[in-house]
Amino acid sequence: AGISVLIFTTFGMPISTTYCMIGGIASVGFAKSVRAVRIETLKRVVLNFVTVPIFAFVATFSISTIIISFL
Repeated sequence: AGISVLIFTTFGMPISTTYCMIGGIASVGFAKSVRAVRIETLKRVVLNFVTVPIFAFVATFSISTIIISFL
């Protein structure tokens, strides 16, 4: 996880350290055994990884549009 964060920040790309840690832990679990990883939890993490940026974009766009319309 630390190496991933270092590489991405070196290239100036924003990256979530939380998702790096989750990916590292899940990868170690998969290397040990597929049964060592809770698939339902991993599905929720992936779903959040996709939906949270979309929600953040929609919320920010909506708020900025409302603010600009009042200026």
